[in-house]
Amino acid sequence: MVSIPAAGEYRDADRMDGRPASVWRIDLGARIPFERLVFSAGDAEFSRPFQLEIVDDPAAPVLIASGELTRRANIAFTARFGRRLKLTVTDDRNPPLPLASFSAMSAARQVIFESASGAGPVRLYYGNPRALAPRYDLAVRIPGNSGALRVVLGPQRSNPIYRPEPKPFSERAPWLIYAVLAAASLALAAILLNLARAAKAP
Repeated sequence: MVSIPAAGEYRDADRMDGRPASVWRIDLGARIPFERLVFSAGDAEFSRPFQLEIVDDPAAPVLIASGELTRRANIAFTARFGRRLKLTVTDDRNPPLPLASFSAMSAARQVIFESASGAGPVRLYYGNPRALAPRYDLAVRIPGNSGALRVVLGPQRSNPIYRPEPKPFSERAPWLIYAVLAAASLALAAILLNLARAAKAP
């Protein structure tokens, strides 16, 4: 597991199901995979209802965990992707908890390359959301502890041969939609005018 420091904003008073509650908004810095939220809460003993949501889209929050929050228990859940979190803790008549030092935990992601000696540098390309998932025979030949040589990434560079896909014609020429609508309106007006003249003819 790797730890990703998170920025926790100040506590905000709120209500949960009509009961006094505290809200912490947490920013992970980027949209990342994570499966645990870790925090410090002092030495006090407590057990309070909570719910944790992803609020990247404030209009459509996604509930990822709920239950009883205790000092000895971090919040664990199935792996999710997100950046902005909202932690709501029901305080009732108790004083607010001094939650601080938020961080997210994520399973370490590793990329393993099969490279013969002297094969030259290895390049890693990323950023295409439409790329297909990789499927290589190498995945079934590597044991759990492969002992692979760990390398460090060099400086990031732009791909000189990358060419973005062309935008749809409607986005490249938005004026065309208005031209078509205007032509259709003129044609409809002409048809209605002809019908009106035909109705008036003896």
